[in-house]
Amino acid sequence: MKPSSFFQSGPASQPYEAVRDAAHLLDVKRFVEEMWAEFYPPGDRHFLQEARLHFHERTWELYVWYVLNHHGYNPQKTGSKGPDFSFISGDKKIW
Repeated sequence: MKPSSFFQSGPASQPYEAVRDAAHLLDVKRFVEEMWAEFYPPGDRHFLQEARLHFHERTWELYVWYVLNHHGYNPQKTGSKGPDFSFISGDKKIW
C-alpha cells in the first residue's frame, strides 16, 4: 500500500529536509505531494526510503512520469531492472 504522503518525518538528506520543513518551499512541497498522489504504485518498495537520501533523483523520476502522464502517454512500470517506466508513442515503445 502506497503511503499517502511523500514526505516522512525523521532524518534525511538536506534537500529532502529543506523541502519538507522550510516554510518558503511550501509550494514545492505541495507540488511534490500532488505528483506523488498521482504516481503509479512503484514496484520499488524502497522508493520513499531512497527519496530521503536521493531526493533529486527520485523527484526527477516522479516529475518525468507526471509530465508524460499529463500529456496522455500513460507511462507504465517496466519491472525491477532497467528503466523505471516506458510508454507507447505512435508505434514505438519508449524507455
